[in-house]
Amino acid sequence: MGPKGDCTFLMFRLYPIDSSSHYRKNRPKGKLTDIFLELWELAKSRIEDDPENYPLRRRPLRDIDPGTVGQWETTRVTLLGDAVHAMNPWVGLGTNSAIEDAELLTNALANWSEDNWKENIRNYELGLRGRGSFYANLTRSTCLMQHQACENFLNLMIRNITFRINSLVAYIKSSWHGDCRERDNVNKND
Repeated sequence: MGPKGDCTFLMFRLYPIDSSSHYRKNRPKGKLTDIFLELWELAKSRIEDDPENYPLRRRPLRDIDPGTVGQWETTRVTLLGDAVHAMNPWVGLGTNSAIEDAELLTNALANWSEDNWKENIRNYELGLRGRGSFYANLTRSTCLMQHQACENFLNLMIRNITFRINSLVAYIKSSWHGDCRERDNVNKND
């Protein structure tokens, strides 16, 4: 809420152009989903009732490659997660890389001393920039590939089969680590 009671509602949702309510039928059941749908309906009704005061704005999603930004000064304040490498949400790497950043920062701070703190933070930031650039470029290329227009049926099939093979490989890799059975048992109990 702003000082005059105004508000800004920010939400990321792939919302179809037609405003039919078919998305309610296919949604996953759960309390959190109900809350999000209620919040979306509230924001949507407010926009439709008063479009001059509550304009609907579309903004493009942007990603930031940390390799394109000049090296910042190493101080007692450092960055992690999307503050360093904002990326498109299509691949799902943003949260994973933020957790990795937190682990690397924790390891850097575990060896903290009054003499070497700056060197530890600098090493953390250098590793962060290289890994962040790789993830940002990966999500950008995957996003472009997922949303490219296919000229013919064959290109469409190749694109879709590529994504299915990637999903299958990810599933097989996860089963090698033993978490596949546990995940399947959890899903059966829901």
